[in-house]
Amino acid sequence: MRDQRLKIKEFLAGDTIHLAPSCADAFGAAVIERLGFEAIHLSGHAVHKSLCLPDAGLAGANEFENRVAAIVDAVALPLIVDGETGFGGVRNMRRTMRLLERAGGSAIHFEDQLTPRRYRSAGSPTIPISEMTAKLKAALDERRDANLAIVARCEERSSDAALIERLVVYAETGVDALWSSNFSPDLIRQVRAQSRGLPFIGIAADTAVAAAAGVRIAVYPTVGIIAAAWGMTTVLGKLRNGAAPEASFRELDGMEEVRAWFRELGEARYCD
Repeated sequence: MRDQRLKIKEFLAGDTIHLAPSCADAFGAAVIERLGFEAIHLSGHAVHKSLCLPDAGLAGANEFENRVAAIVDAVALPLIVDGETGFGGVRNMRRTMRLLERAGGSAIHFEDQLTPRRYRSAGSPTIPISEMTAKLKAALDERRDANLAIVARCEERSSDAALIERLVVYAETGVDALWSSNFSPDLIRQVRAQSRGLPFIGIAADTAVAAAAGVRIAVYPTVGIIAAAWGMTTVLGKLRNGAAPEASFRELDGMEEVRAWFRELGEARYCD
């Protein structure tokens, strides 16, 4: 666990960008590791969708704790965890921090939306700056391993000026990084100039541009789980329409290699 946390700190201190595809569970994490990526992101959006829920803060802290523990047990890569809003106020943040750190997260990001979080048309109303800074300070105070990175995420969208103001204030709490929801390079540079050059983690449509601005880890919150849904829909749809298993499944390009990996998944650690 210590090595994984140090690896994230190494990424944040560097000057290149690293890819951390998102997943919803240990199986998705194993696929990411198999493909040779350097880190994994547990996406709150993906977790909710895996439970057939809207991404509206309906999953709880213990559900996230269980996903983190399962992923850390299954793979050796560093895990960046979506800590949502901390699942409540300052006291909830303290408990969430204890749960996710103990479960094995290498980095955790927390956002400033209201709890319970709003969904789509309701927008993303944010809590007061003073409340979010108190929550971030509580997370930092509760942290037992200084190598675990804490990331501040801002969902303020009333103006760029308001967003920058919040991120700069959050940086002053002592967090290790800030979150980019595909922010413009100019916005990221303005924030970094006022916040001791803190690196960013988050969504990056253009990794080269994001890297130049200061994003050090790029995540992809829904790509993996949507692709998995597409794969199941495509193959099972063929079966439903009368195709033979050989044509709809076994004869797909690359399938034999995947099936061989699937058969052996998890076995090495449990051989007698």
